[in-house]
Amino acid sequence: MRHSRIMKPVLGLLLLCLMTAPAALAETSGPAAVVERLHGTLLQVMRTAGQLGYAGRLKTLTPVLDGVYDYAAMTRSASGSYWKTFTPQQQSDLTKAFAGMSAATYASRFDDYDGETFVTAGTKDAPGGGMLVQTQLQRTKAEPVKLDYLVKQSDGGGWRIVDVFYMGGISEVANQRSQFLSILKTQGPDQLIAALEQKALQQASAK
Repeated sequence: MRHSRIMKPVLGLLLLCLMTAPAALAETSGPAAVVERLHGTLLQVMRTAGQLGYAGRLKTLTPVLDGVYDYAAMTRSASGSYWKTFTPQQQSDLTKAFAGMSAATYASRFDDYDGETFVTAGTKDAPGGGMLVQTQLQRTKAEPVKLDYLVKQSDGGGWRIVDVFYMGGISEVANQRSQFLSILKTQGPDQLIAALEQKALQQASAK
């Protein structure tokens, strides 16, 4: 009888854990978790920025950025109607160049640490689909920076960031589209690829 009384609470706890396990797993792989993975890596890079140097920051950031951003979707959106006129190789090369430029920009900008923290304020449904993850970069010597991430299910499965809105303003993809189209209208995809690759090299040379 004593053994039975002890086992009942244990079995009850075990069943509760099994019932809640899927929900816990969802929390670690949902839209907010994707953004928090990015923020965690950024803080790690900022805290060790001097030790890593530009090359080390780029090496640390690149695989994480590739994992949290849907660069293919972002490149396709930024290219507008021109995307369908590119060859498959041009589409692949342009996506790769955009990803490389983005990683180089992150490695160049996040080069110091002064007590900053990231705070996730919440998530909500985004117009047009996906989820909007609302966050702030809190700084010790300046006002917080509002960063909202549009996160959607990617074609390959899983949540990925497809846009970033700074201070509630214009989107990163809209900004990139303006720059992309100015080159595509007058020169073409190969020149755009070269321009993005050159911009990545400039970030490296500046550091």
